Amino acid sequence: MALDLTLHDVVPDGDEPGLFTVHVSVGGGCGPFRLYVYLDGELVGAWHEASDRYEFRAPEQRGPRSVVTVRAIDSTGRWGGTSRVIRTASVPTAVAVAAST
Repeated sequence: MALDLTLHDVVPDGDEPGLFTVHVSVGGGCGPFRLYVYLDGELVGAWHEASDRYEFRAPEQRGPRSVVTVRAIDSTGRWGGTSRVIRTASVPTAVAVAAST
């Protein structure tokens, strides 16, 4: 059975262009969870222990929109994933991920 992974929202920072907060929750499965974040198919962050907040620097963007994909894997190898299209700027982008399990 797959994990229930929910990408609640992607919120741009009003003070710093290109900075985003992504809120994620993982349901089911057995911790600890590994979390992977992709931006337009490119891995931009990976964590092997659950935390409340993750930060990473994303590569430069070429267009006004990008796809954020979040995948989680539990200790038994079960996984779940979800994606969302977000608006991005054509400048280097820093992204913060907040997760709750």
